[in-house]
Amino acid sequence: MLLNKKDWKRLYVFGLIEARGIENWKDSEFKHLNGHVSTTELADEMKISRHRNCKIKIKNTHYSVRYYSCCFYPMWLKNVEKAKSDVMYKLDIDSNKILEIGV
Repeated sequence: MLLNKKDWKRLYVFGLIEARGIENWKDSEFKHLNGHVSTTELADEMKISRHRNCKIKIKNTHYSVRYYSCCFYPMWLKNVEKAKSDVMYKLDIDSNKILEIGV
């Protein structure tokens, strides 16, 4: 499932994506993202790759991120089913650290 405006803002607020001026974006600007956006150093701790999905749980929502084909930016999706090769992470909101919780 593609992300909505609330999801993008959540990823931004928690420091996982770069999106300059997101606070002032119109709805149409969010629709043009199509799941692709630059990540931050915090998100890069998930070891995002082309070979498997990285799943991250933020509060009660699960997001998936990976590189597809020859895309420069990784693609973010929401609530994608888990595969055996997926790596699971959790964002500890209190410490703002990414914790690996299993494969």
